[in-house]
Amino acid sequence: MADAYRFVVGGAQVGLEDAGWAFEQVGWLAPEASSTPVYRLYNPWSHDHYYTADREEADGLVSEHGWEWDFDGEPAFYSAETSDHPVYQLFNPHETVGTHHWTTDHADEYLPLIGIGWQGEDAKFYAAALPEA
Repeated sequence: MADAYRFVVGGAQVGLEDAGWAFEQVGWLAPEASSTPVYRLYNPWSHDHYYTADREEADGLVSEHGWEWDFDGEPAFYSAETSDHPVYQLFNPHETVGTHHWTTDHADEYLPLIGIGWQGEDAKFYAAALPEA
């Protein structure tokens, strides 16, 4: 079974299929710019990526926990200025790879995942829009 991805950052979709990834769907649309950058980090041990709008959190993961900056520490994308479309973060304490998940679907994805053992970490940033169904 291929790994799956739901959003593309900075043209990262190129080559993912060749590496065994399968595209699921667009998870959300981000604005071209805003006052709230979202950073992407990479864990070289677990091969996980992590997204955060909290620069202090990102700096700590890099300096204290061995994570590496993607995009040389520049924003991967931006959070919307309004909270109309929250992007919720979840953590799976039972896994060592793929431990975080982001979704805009509170009722049908966020809450059910909490119900099977994921830890809800609330909204971490905001989408500009959701893709058309």
